[in-house]
Amino acid sequence: DLTVTDADAPADVMPALGDDHALPGLDWGERRAATRTIAGADFALPVPFGAFLRLRTRAGAATALVSDWFDDGPWLAGAALEWSWHTPFGDAVVGGAAATNGERRFELQLGAAF
Repeated sequence: DLTVTDADAPADVMPALGDDHALPGLDWGERRAATRTIAGADFALPVPFGAFLRLRTRAGAATALVSDWFDDGPWLAGAALEWSWHTPFGDAVVGGAAATNGERRFELQLGAAF
């Protein structure tokens, strides 16, 4: 994922590493800046009752300028280990997430994310 906005854009338009739980372990809206890049991989293993054990890994940076990605310090990594299953009302997810800045989260999602 790569997002770049103008530095003068309104704050609610600027992307954040925490938006949409893009980087596991961060709060929604955390690390907001004019540029954001995120890369990662997901691994899932089917378990009983139609559920999946899922590992999500991500690395990303949010900075004022794209050139700042190459400086020391803007990059964070995060991982989430989750139990997920599909329901008629949307996905149900229970798990934990952590980021390299020391933040930890317990996550519980019931139904569709909106």
